[in-house]
Amino acid sequence: MELRDLRVLVAVIEEGGFTRAADRLHLVQSSVSDAVRRLEREFGLRLVDRDRRGVRPTPAGERLLVWAKVLLNSAGRASEELSEFRSFAGGTLRLGLLSTMVPVVLPRLLTEMHARFPHLEVRVEEGLATTLVDRLVTCDLDLVVLFLPTPHKDGLTFVEVSPVPFSVIVPATHRVRRRASVALAHLADERWVTFPPQNPGRLWLEDACIRAGFSPTVSAVVETYAQQRMFVEAGYGVAVVPYGDAPLWQPLHSVPLDVPLPDFRAGYVYNTRQQYRSLTTITRLVRDALVDVATAGAAARRFRSRTA
Repeated sequence: MELRDLRVLVAVIEEGGFTRAADRLHLVQSSVSDAVRRLEREFGLRLVDRDRRGVRPTPAGERLLVWAKVLLNSAGRASEELSEFRSFAGGTLRLGLLSTMVPVVLPRLLTEMHARFPHLEVRVEEGLATTLVDRLVTCDLDLVVLFLPTPHKDGLTFVEVSPVPFSVIVPATHRVRRRASVALAHLADERWVTFPPQNPGRLWLEDACIRAGFSPTVSAVVETYAQQRMFVEAGYGVAVVPYGDAPLWQPLHSVPLDVPLPDFRAGYVYNTRQQYRSLTTITRLVRDALVDVATAGAAARRFRSRTA
């Protein structure tokens, strides 16, 4: 049983005739007739009947029609999924990441991408959300992973994935360093190292603090995660960061923030005008990595609460 013969049978039944099926498939009529005869010989059953109204399926033909569509659709989907591997067998993926996302998401993402696409060259560009989105508009980047909400732009598709758990990073001698978690209200007197106004992280911090009953005192404004960590290490204040493994923060301490907090989600953005079918697998890996961040953050809170 060949897929091409099943495709012919479907066309004959749906078009109600051999001539119309031949036109639809761009085949000569004799090839269409031969395909149906091959199937009838293989199954030992008559699959279609001809009458003055055209061609109609026999009961056996109706049953085979259902299976033929299942098989043809499955083959089509298999081809689409495998084409992703072929598209990324080589070439380059240009990935944009916020600096604060790099230590949290990138290690898992690179491991998974290397396992799936060992010959794919991955170029990572760090930057501010606005800069990365602008570079996506001009197709300088293929995919951007960032925090949402962020200002939308025409021609781009924004996909929210998961809520982001947060921690506060503090110096090694800070009073809350050994707590299982801490509420923002207990940090009302702290000074904060944060990002410029209108940055999603800055807006989130201000909203969260106001809900906790105070306005944050900003001691330093930085552009990147690396700068943020350095300022905290130097004693300028504390900072809110996406949840990360404790070793990343040494000699700092990372203390999970209590929930509930304002929702802050991570996601990815791509250029809708481009053909991004081949990015499907990559975006699945991005989604999995972001979900893992949320899951790890929740698990860490539970563990620290039990051991505190």
